[in-house]
Amino acid sequence: MCSKTPSFDLWHTNFSLPKVVILYNDSSFYISILKRFAKIAGFFLGFLFLLVAFLYVVLRQPSVQTRLGPKVATYLSDQWDTKVQVDRANFTFLRDIVLENVYIEDHQQDTLLYTGRLQVRLDGFDLFSKKISVEEINLSNGSFYASRQTDQEHFNYHFITQSFQGGDEEEDKPDKQPDQWQLDLDNLALDQVSFHLNDQREGNTIDASVRDLALNVRQLNVPEKRAAINNLTLEGVFFHLIQLQDTSRYLTKQVDSQQVVVPVQTTDSTKDDFLPGWQITTTDVRIVNSTFRFDNRMAPRLQDSVIDYDHMHVTNINVALKDLSYNDDTLSTNITDLSLLEKSGFAINELSSDFTISDKGFSCRDLTLTTNNSYIRHYFAMDYNSFADFKDFNNRVEMHGRFSDSKVAIQDIQYFAHELDKIAHNTVHLSGDVEGQVNHLTGEDLKMEIADNSEFYGDFSLRGLPDVEETFITFRLDHLATNANDIEQVYPPIELPGEIDRMGRMVFKGAFDGFYNDFVAEGTLTSSIGKLESDLNLKIDETNNVAHYKGNLAADELDLGQMFDRQNTMGKVTFASTLEGKGLTLSRLDADLDTDIQSLELNGYQYNGIVMEGHVKQKLFTGLLRVNDEHLGLDFQGTMNFNKPKPDFQANATIDSANLKAIGLADQEYILQSSMKLDFEGNSIDNLLGNIGLYNTQVDKKDKTYKLDSFQLDAHKTGEQKTIILSSGLADARFKGVLNFEELVPVLSNYFNNYFNTRLRKGQKPEELFSEQFQYHIHLKETEGFTNMFLPDWRLQGETIVEGTFDSKGYDLLLNASIPALAYQNTVFRNIHIRGESDQAELNLAANIAEVELNDSLISKDISLTTTASNDSVFFSTNLTGATDKNRATINGLVSTKHDSFIVAKLLPSKVFLNDKKWEVSENNYVRYSPGQLTISRFVMQQGNHKLNLESYVNSNGNTVVKIGLEKIRLGDVTHPFFNNPDYHIHGTANGNIRITDIFNDPFFISSLRINDVSFNADTIGDVELISDYQRDDQIFHIDMNVSGDKHNLRALGTYNIGGEENKADIDIDIDRITLSTIEKYVEEELADGRKGIFV
Repeated sequence: MCSKTPSFDLWHTNFSLPKVVILYNDSSFYISILKRFAKIAGFFLGFLFLLVAFLYVVLRQPSVQTRLGPKVATYLSDQWDTKVQVDRANFTFLRDIVLENVYIEDHQQDTLLYTGRLQVRLDGFDLFSKKISVEEINLSNGSFYASRQTDQEHFNYHFITQSFQGGDEEEDKPDKQPDQWQLDLDNLALDQVSFHLNDQREGNTIDASVRDLALNVRQLNVPEKRAAINNLTLEGVFFHLIQLQDTSRYLTKQVDSQQVVVPVQTTDSTKDDFLPGWQITTTDVRIVNSTFRFDNRMAPRLQDSVIDYDHMHVTNINVALKDLSYNDDTLSTNITDLSLLEKSGFAINELSSDFTISDKGFSCRDLTLTTNNSYIRHYFAMDYNSFADFKDFNNRVEMHGRFSDSKVAIQDIQYFAHELDKIAHNTVHLSGDVEGQVNHLTGEDLKMEIADNSEFYGDFSLRGLPDVEETFITFRLDHLATNANDIEQVYPPIELPGEIDRMGRMVFKGAFDGFYNDFVAEGTLTSSIGKLESDLNLKIDETNNVAHYKGNLAADELDLGQMFDRQNTMGKVTFASTLEGKGLTLSRLDADLDTDIQSLELNGYQYNGIVMEGHVKQKLFTGLLRVNDEHLGLDFQGTMNFNKPKPDFQANATIDSANLKAIGLADQEYILQSSMKLDFEGNSIDNLLGNIGLYNTQVDKKDKTYKLDSFQLDAHKTGEQKTIILSSGLADARFKGVLNFEELVPVLSNYFNNYFNTRLRKGQKPEELFSEQFQYHIHLKETEGFTNMFLPDWRLQGETIVEGTFDSKGYDLLLNASIPALAYQNTVFRNIHIRGESDQAELNLAANIAEVELNDSLISKDISLTTTASNDSVFFSTNLTGATDKNRATINGLVSTKHDSFIVAKLLPSKVFLNDKKWEVSENNYVRYSPGQLTISRFVMQQGNHKLNLESYVNSNGNTVVKIGLEKIRLGDVTHPFFNNPDYHIHGTANGNIRITDIFNDPFFISSLRINDVSFNADTIGDVELISDYQRDDQIFHIDMNVSGDKHNLRALGTYNIGGEENKADIDIDIDRITLSTIEKYVEEELADGRKGIFV
């Protein structure tokens, strides 16, 4: 047995034990831990080699070869002054060394090393040449435990390094040159091997294990620090790093019998190379189904959905590398496949690239990266000062990307920068170049697509991410297309008004500078509803969701009708505006504006020359509006306030000239001039309170002019009582009480339904209706000019008074009307008086007309009508007298409205005198009416053998047919009431029938009449036969008439156009005989002489 252990100084060549550096600089924490672990692992492997060499020397001694296991253990235990146990050792000279159940304790009686089996197959060992050749090392079920306490400088394996280095004495000899050994290794296999580091001084632990490791070495030159590896396979690697405490701390030491606090000196180990001086190449590397964990127990845990750099857990790590090269702390390789899953949910499903990495950065060329949500192609790189920069990824890691046909999901970026949660649902399709840190990204020649229909071509700069609210955005836009739905989809907190939504697809070209809620947009926006040009600063206050803006805005053919959903009244606008304010909707506007409107379409008319100056606050406009248009001259100045529940108007306006037809307010060409003073609130006659005044109003129509000096409307309210007063030269009116004009129609329908069925009973219930209770007084004064202008067929003569009261709840009505004269064309009704009253039981109406004139001739007088309505029945009675007392009538009738679908009526016993002859009306007459259908049966008027028969029925086509039969009707009797001129009398006896088909839709008239002994005044005509027809579509009567008698014999055949302006008659007359004296007085001017009869 040798007296002294041989000295092997391989540690100063390739496996020198690490000079442990205490690292407390957090910025280099990760890399320092990895280096320390690598050096300790290197010690472990080196220890195996040295142990092999040591055992080889020891086992050659005869004293050790006997009972190998215990002898080896005892020998090592003596050398290291610790417990060493080897259950079994086998040695085949120059070939195999096998150790089983090797156990080594450290000096604290804790386990340092345990291995179930260590087998080394040697190729050769030359002690004198200092060369070890190892064919294969197999280690199974091994564990290595490295540790040190807070007050310890060296790890627990330090005594072994001292033993191999020849003791502390030799360590203290700086001039001693280490012996150089050459190590050759072909294969290394580890099976179920674990490494454990517990560094209390640094405050971290490492638990690492490998289920299976296979290493095949092509060349290993330790002195020259070169290694060429054929392949390396690691399966089931587990690496767990735990940081226990802050690395900046102080140690308590004993100094001069006192305990004092001494700061620990630290060195930035990031300056040490990972494997200094080594050059390593590997043909093939595979890592299979492995795991990495890091836990900083001093840091709180973040939510599971983001990558927590203090609590990382990466599983399913699978890596395939080709042609790996490590040189001067830089590693490069071809990654053929890489996949992993982080506990946050972030996963790399596929990664392939030509990859280079160092402690200053990494790059991926020919990159293909696929995650659950994204794929990136082409090139990507990151620059950093150290790996610890990833802990401040947003600010310290600079990215460089050249993308081609790539897709980036913001959700994947959010795993690294979790502040992006508001936009994390978005996915961006992109091509182009992007570089910079997250807090300052720039892009060039970019093509981006986001949301459903949004795309961007151009350059950008984003400074301030991931804080969206503080990110300054610079866009140089060649093309930006989006819509309101996409904007809200990209950033849901923003709520755009409906006006933006109705703009459809918007395409912007220009520049965009600022924050997403405070920016300057300069360029042209083209949309489906027109074009906008802006040089506008826009700020969005997210707290109140209000936009602030300042600058210039111009529009070209912008469709306001579509934008504000008012297509029926609004059209396109072209304007240039300077504005400053806030709010994008009418309800939020607060802006000063100065606008020149070149064109504006309203109600189908295009206005030009509009100037608007003023201030808009929410729905309040204060300022002026001037219109200098061909068909409208308007000057408006004042306020319009729509902020209140009822709009408020205070303004003065002047209309110089308004062509009402041209601007779409009238069917005929009226030219209006007026001055207005407005001081009221309300948007209908029912809630209007205040005053409206029109002055010096004039309306011109061709050669007609109507003037109205003043028109005053005053409305005020006291409690529930409202008073409306109208004063003008045309009319005065006064309404007082509880009234609602908008509800008046359904209220009146319900009122009349109380007495007879108005067919509107399916409407509102009486209790749901407004309760009307008011007085009214209407005084029509100078109406001639008004009716002459607007109602030329009608005339009111004298002053008309209509007054009374109405109470809808009590069904009380009082009505009094007095009309001196009412004329329609050539018919005049004089001295009309109408009276009405009602209670809940019945409604009574009475009307009297003193005279009726036709063409200045009296045709009727003393007309009275009385009606009583009750219980769905209406009784009426009419008395009238013709121009003379020979013609008079009392007609009574009854109408029943009990049925919803039809009404029935009949004439009750009545008296009719024509030319002082009494006509009887059949008592069993019957009339039935429903919409579009009329049935009349058994209706006969008879005087002796003179009879008029009226009937109607519904044919098989659903059309109403009316038939009128005449039997011996004396024309003198029936025409007498209508001729009050003694110079005109017509006589004769008529027989025949008249038939009208489809009277309600497309009436067709046909008649066949024979009138015997026709005479006009004192002239005898003869017998007349008339066949005619008429259809409403062409408004033409077709006439076939024969006249025969002693003096006259002729035939007239042709048409008469009642709708034509000229050439109404087109009649051929075939005269056989005619006496000119009969017609001389009527066509005296057309005849040269007329004393003879002409016979043809």
